[in-house]
Amino acid sequence: MKVYAGFFKNTLDLYPADAYVVIDVLRFSTTVSTALHLGTKEVIVYADFNEALRAARELNVPLIAEVEGFKPEGADLDNSPTEILNYFAGGPPEKLVIRTTSGALIIEEAVKRKFDEVVIGAIVNAEAVAEYLSSKAVESITIAMAGYKRSMFAIDDLLGAGAVVTELAKVMGNLKLMTDEAVVAHELYVKAVEEGRIEELIKSGRAGRFLVETGRAHDVEYSSRPNILSVVPKLRSGTRSVIPAHH
Repeated sequence: MKVYAGFFKNTLDLYPADAYVVIDVLRFSTTVSTALHLGTKEVIVYADFNEALRAARELNVPLIAEVEGFKPEGADLDNSPTEILNYFAGGPPEKLVIRTTSGALIIEEAVKRKFDEVVIGAIVNAEAVAEYLSSKAVESITIAMAGYKRSMFAIDDLLGAGAVVTELAKVMGNLKLMTDEAVVAHELYVKAVEEGRIEELIKSGRAGRFLVETGRAHDVEYSSRPNILSVVPKLRSGTRSVIPAHH
């Protein structure tokens, strides 16, 4: 199997593949995975906040959102996996709308291109994503890392991509890593696991440091835990709806 990886939305055009994995560890990928794991059936994704707010109000469902890293006025929840854990304690909503800066943009770009097989990956569900993709018998995979603020390298996303590549290697055996980013992601993640430094490395990065400094270290800690969720968020083809994938 050929595995490509790159940063930002142009990765989708640079490396056409049979399947795509969108990685935004802090925090879009982890938040969506957590919501579906807890029982929400559908998460509707928007890159534009006003569109997301309008959709949430029309559907009468909660809105998860961040703008420049903070929950904006009008949103019900921050883009926070741990806030969702508390909010869902009384039972998960059937449906949610989400708007985030980077991860949602990649999903929206995938929607425009009408891709059939798009899943959302993170450190928390890397094993489940790898097992799902191996069950689909695809010959090529492109991992699109969202990056920090749509334009900067992000170590958390590199580690997330590395987690998916590492788990793919376990279930698929021989992988052909076709881009430098795929090679470096794999090597960094394996070393980080061996040394027990995933959380430390993520906290040293821009996004991790920002969250720690704004009192949200618990989101970083949660997002750094490998394979704690068995859900695979999948983009329903032709829509902006993300639902749990079934083998």
